[in-house]
Amino acid sequence: MSNADNTLQEGGLKRTIGFWPIVFFGVLTMGPGGGMTYYPILQPMTNGYSYISFAIAAVILILTVFSYQRMLQVFPEAGGAYIYTTRGINSKIGFLVGWVLMIDYGVVPMFTLRINAMYFSGIFQNIPEWVFIVLFGLLITAACIIGLKLSTSIQIIIGIAAFMVIIVLCFGAVRDMIANGINVFHSDAIYDPDTINWNGVLGGTAIAVMAMLGFDGMTTLSEETTMTKKKMSRAIMVAVLIQVFFMISSTYLMGAVMDWQTIPEENFDTAYMYMLELFTNPTFAAILVVINNISILACIMSYFTITSRVLLGMGRNGVIPRFFAKVNPKTETPVNSILFIAVVAILGSLLTSYEITSELISYGGCVSVIFVNFSVVVYFWIGKRDRRIFSSLLIPCLAALCVFVVMFNMNRITLTIGIIWTVIGILYLLIGYKANKSFRDSVNSGKLEM
Repeated sequence: MSNADNTLQEGGLKRTIGFWPIVFFGVLTMGPGGGMTYYPILQPMTNGYSYISFAIAAVILILTVFSYQRMLQVFPEAGGAYIYTTRGINSKIGFLVGWVLMIDYGVVPMFTLRINAMYFSGIFQNIPEWVFIVLFGLLITAACIIGLKLSTSIQIIIGIAAFMVIIVLCFGAVRDMIANGINVFHSDAIYDPDTINWNGVLGGTAIAVMAMLGFDGMTTLSEETTMTKKKMSRAIMVAVLIQVFFMISSTYLMGAVMDWQTIPEENFDTAYMYMLELFTNPTFAAILVVINNISILACIMSYFTITSRVLLGMGRNGVIPRFFAKVNPKTETPVNSILFIAVVAILGSLLTSYEITSELISYGGCVSVIFVNFSVVVYFWIGKRDRRIFSSLLIPCLAALCVFVVMFNMNRITLTIGIIWTVIGILYLLIGYKANKSFRDSVNSGKLEM
């Protein structure tokens, strides 16, 4: 095979992306600042030990990465829970996994809009949160309708800036503890059996799992990388380990430097901004927060884009009203789908607390992890009779079992809403499969845009 064959795909995609750019992309996709964002939610749940929730989530995710690596060897052209479940188990189960994950597509923009508004309202204290929710919602909607895309260079700059915020926060926490004669690894911060809330830790693990997902997005670049499948698998693991390090270190140090109960109530929802102000100064802290939140706005844009394409595809397949299939002839974007998503995201942000939306996100994430692991067992151990007991049976079963335990400790409201949504998906599948040939063919082919 010639060099040209190595660098040019059938269809014109050049294989130009190397190991570390893929790793960098993966870490950005997962969101290295998630620990700071989820601190106000997880710290009270765990009674001060949110880092343990992230540590347990890290174990589950590392086990799950082995399952992703197994599936990637067989299906290098595609990735994600929907595809792996469709190919590994069957197309109907795959559809239901994709359906459940649509909770994430709908709720993540609500959650991130609200979080962004909280921080900007903390900087510009005379402007209420709802103004920022509406403003950012409208700006992102306009950008998605126009078809605005961030260039690779801008994404890299935003990514480096997001890393800088975490580094400044962690460095400031360590420096503050040393200056005050506090051991960085003092016993109260590491573990206190009298204060830790284990139910909260396990419930928080579900949120932490979702905060650390996103590495499967790396597989979407598998057709444009110069790496072998084995090296691509290694890149996924490296990205996850880097993400784990940032998540655990940031949440541990935030908990170690300051008892969460001593943070003023009016500052708690924006805790990392409050700490940055103490470690640096209000002006520099505000600049860092704005930089970090710009990266969150970019994340919201990507979710608007993804979800609008899901609705567009389902509208074209006739499984939802054709209204969602309308494409603007000038911008070539699904304008009706984008407007619908914007209305849902803005109203959801205004009417729902960010604690509730953060827990709803975790349901879809946990379901996806369970079924990716089951796909390995069904495809390899049962279908291919691959008797490698660790990689084809024990590791995926252990990962799935851990997630089941975590889900059992979820908030009952979250579980109820998630189960209701799942039941609606089952009914939708049964009715659509029987009544709509186009829908039936799309489900059977495994090519629904989920």
